[in-house]
Amino acid sequence: MNDMNEQLLTLSEASKILKVHPRTISRWARNGKVTLVFLPIGNRPRITKSEVDRLMTPDKKENQD
Repeated sequence: MNDMNEQLLTLSEASKILKVHPRTISRWARNGKVTLVFLPIGNRPRITKSEVDRLMTPDKKENQD
């Protein structure tokens, strides 16, 4: 995730991909479910494309009964 060439998405862009509200992503970040990156200028939150991809991949632990 520390790759300088990693694509960063706004919370709005990521919310459209994940089909959730941008505030949901902020709440997930506060609860430790996702990691946000804050830009040095303006301190605006971004989420990496790889983090969005991870959220879209089913978690095998949750599916085991």
